[in-house]
Amino acid sequence: MKKQLFLFTSLLFSTVYAPPPKATIAYQMPQLGRYLLREKALPQEKIILLEQLSHHHSFLTEAISKFWEKPGFSETLSQVLGDNYPKGHLFEIEKAIELEQAGYTIDGFNQLKKIPHKKGKNETPAKCEFDLIVSKNGKEIWIECKNMNWNNCSKKQQFLNQKATAQEEQKRYLVCSKQSITPYWLEWFSDQGIEVEYPRSPSRSP
Repeated sequence: MKKQLFLFTSLLFSTVYAPPPKATIAYQMPQLGRYLLREKALPQEKIILLEQLSHHHSFLTEAISKFWEKPGFSETLSQVLGDNYPKGHLFEIEKAIELEQAGYTIDGFNQLKKIPHKKGKNETPAKCEFDLIVSKNGKEIWIECKNMNWNNCSKKQQFLNQKATAQEEQKRYLVCSKQSITPYWLEWFSDQGIEVEYPRSPSRSP
């Protein structure tokens, strides 16, 4: 499956399917799906998923047009077509569209950054991943996106590592949630000095 996803990514960046100009936003994913099936790049069930997703999540077509060459985007899109249909990656793309419309520049998806003063295997610098790197007016925001039930969350160390990493680089750190955050977690984030964005009225951009 990994080989098929790699081939899918390669085809997306091929000269046959170069990034469509913004003027042709009517570019349709089903056309790409038929091409991939004809070239045997993806199995039938993945082509069906691609078409279903583009039908129910129209922002995917817009995302391809806008973020085609952004670091990490092709890998994120490949994950959306993974075996378990990870809704978290879909939310990352949705959030990127929202931020781009609010005037932010999307600089990268799922980017690794070194955790300060922490070692991984073989004494190499440990790293943590940020779902989105965005900027506006010369200032970067490093974002973690979550689409989950917060009653089942066990990610404290991840959030702490990300906070320390962003602080070391003097970047703003933000956790964006697709779902409402429980009072327990809101209190924990407040105690840790971690900024969060979650559904409420009125909604806001970072």
